[in-house]
Amino acid sequence: MPSSPPRTPLPTDVLADPGFLFALANERHTAHAIAAAWFDRQAAGFRLRICRMVQISFLRLLTHPTAMDGSPLSSPDAWTLYAGLLADPNIGFHHEPSSLARAWLT
Repeated sequence: MPSSPPRTPLPTDVLADPGFLFALANERHTAHAIAAAWFDRQAAGFRLRICRMVQISFLRLLTHPTAMDGSPLSSPDAWTLYAGLLADPNIGFHHEPSSLARAWLT
């Protein structure tokens, strides 16, 4: 039987999507179990990266009454939850390059 072609390795750093991060962190979210299972299946060396725009969107979702089914978090509690995510060694903040503002304006 011929061997199958080798798989292309996935990148070790993946940029988080705000909706995915919200589902991962919010146990009441309908997709929480799916997001958590996907995250737990990732190989060693995997890092979920959070950029500034994702961070802002995620914090906004956590403090929004509708997104949180009528029980939004306070801003300090949202930041505490976010800090808890960053305590996971597989999750990290992705800093923008210092030249980003100049490139964006150009």
